[in-house]
Amino acid sequence: MKYINKVIRLIRKMILCMRPYNGFRNRKIFKSFSGFQRDFYIKYWAEASSAIGASLDDVGYGCFKITKGNKKTYVRNFNVMLDDNLTLNIAGNKPFVLNILKEHNFQIPKFLEYKLQDIIKAQAFLESLGKSAVVKPASGTGAGRGVTTHINDITKLHKASNFASSYCETLLIEEQVEGDSFRLLYIEGEFIDALRRDPPIVIGDGQSTIKQLIRQENNKRINSDEILTFHPLIIDMECKLKLKEQGLTIKSVLDRNQKIIVKTVVNQNSCFENHVVRDTVHPSLILTGQKIVNELGITLGGIDVITTDISIPLQESGGIINEINTTPGLHHHSLVFEKDKILPVGEMVLNYIFSNK
Repeated sequence: MKYINKVIRLIRKMILCMRPYNGFRNRKIFKSFSGFQRDFYIKYWAEASSAIGASLDDVGYGCFKITKGNKKTYVRNFNVMLDDNLTLNIAGNKPFVLNILKEHNFQIPKFLEYKLQDIIKAQAFLESLGKSAVVKPASGTGAGRGVTTHINDITKLHKASNFASSYCETLLIEEQVEGDSFRLLYIEGEFIDALRRDPPIVIGDGQSTIKQLIRQENNKRINSDEILTFHPLIIDMECKLKLKEQGLTIKSVLDRNQKIIVKTVVNQNSCFENHVVRDTVHPSLILTGQKIVNELGITLGGIDVITTDISIPLQESGGIINEINTTPGLHHHSLVFEKDKILPVGEMVLNYIFSNK
């Protein structure tokens, strides 16, 4: 049965790759962005190493050795030698983490774990919610891959479930909680930084379709002298559902200076939509994040929160703890709109690593 399920997932991926927007065009666009992450982190770790008096050596395979005195550590992009493999696996299992958070009475969304063969359970869950839901892979992904929001009928549920199952056999359906997306960063339980990550947008020029505006946005990202993001803006089901919610399609022409959100999932935004908010986070939220990383034994963790107001407790805003990240993208704290508020997170991570060796 396991072999059959693997074959089914492989076939589903092949089908997705044959679709016009999810296939060749997307691969071609992603290829244009393929070196951005590597180039960013080469410079990132070089500067962080220099700042703490360490040396950086390229050891191949995308890895770098950082040496300070008689101590050394290795990094690869945003991956560092802190949390062990079991911790990473546990935190990457979304249903497992949600159940732990539920046991400790943290604010989380209503959710259901399911598989394609018992999607009828997900249908019943969606109907019981009486509101939109989010469908995502239960584990094995990051950066918003396989996630679809605004699921409010059975047809969308089936499409989103098929899409998510191409990444993982086990799926999650969660209530969609309205609010902004925030990332709180911790090192060994110490609160370091907080960001508000807004959804990606396009701005109308009075003549271009949304499809054309998205293409222009991608060209802007590719041709910028500075790295604005690692990701292109992709037209997929998530995008089309968000546009439909606003009475739009990819063929719609926006008025000049009309600004619209093209996706609810924030992972394909750019630095212009990321804002430093560490000075406005309510103390109770900081404490909640500390309790979570300590409970799960996480050394370097990013806590994703959805709330309408980060300056008040979740109980008052109706917000939730959305996800826990054990390999949080450190670049998020550099690719922000407020350049003067950037913290040297890379230096902090290296200092912690070397001080605990």
